[in-house]
Amino acid sequence: MARRASEIKVDGNILTSAPIEVNATLYGTKKGCEPLHPMYNLISKRVELLNSSLISYSGLTVKAQLYNLNGKIIWEKSDKCDALSNTVSPMFEIVKPTGIYGAYFLKLTLFNKNVQLTDNIYWLTTKDKDYSQLEQLPATKPKTSLQLNKEGGNYTGTLELAAFDNISFFNRVKVFDKRTGKRILPVHYSDNYVTLMPGDKKIIKFEFSSSIDQQDVQVFLDSWTSDRMEISVKMNRSLREP
Repeated sequence: MARRASEIKVDGNILTSAPIEVNATLYGTKKGCEPLHPMYNLISKRVELLNSSLISYSGLTVKAQLYNLNGKIIWEKSDKCDALSNTVSPMFEIVKPTGIYGAYFLKLTLFNKNVQLTDNIYWLTTKDKDYSQLEQLPATKPKTSLQLNKEGGNYTGTLELAAFDNISFFNRVKVFDKRTGKRILPVHYSDNYVTLMPGDKKIIKFEFSSSIDQQDVQVFLDSWTSDRMEISVKMNRSLREP
């Protein structure tokens, strides 16, 4: 738990833990700065829809789901909302779950008609500042699919993660040099430290520059709910590379 606690602790004013490595705060900030963003107001206990863009939208739908630690939906609600430009629109209240003593999850999903625009996951608790029950999350490994492409000295990767019956919590992708066992840095990820509810899929794109051969690139997934996983890499070499 001490190792996990050190991984999960972030400083709201610091986006990097080293000059060439970003930490979880960056991805939380990126999520919170989405132009269209469903959010949970911890004071009012209500869902709000934030639109920080100059475009107004009509007929959007926000779906809220509460999950227990076993990944079971214990409450859900959906409602439509118009999102005027530069406006925060209050929506419905999130109920306090019954029969939950400790940590649970809230997932908010924003749809435009039947197209998912974004989602947002909160870790909540019925005990004041006590999230220790996260340690009781069932062990699970997400299904992975990784495509890695090389063009000259530049690599691009597309990783798909999928969760099934359990919550796959706090998954962090890392890239290593197999020859030295050291991290390859910097690597620029579209997302990281991701959590998946049962049935969720996430795609993470990443890129980095390195002179090493493709067979020496290793990609690992560190997860709260599983031991470190090495992800099998499907490699393609660019036709323009000699």
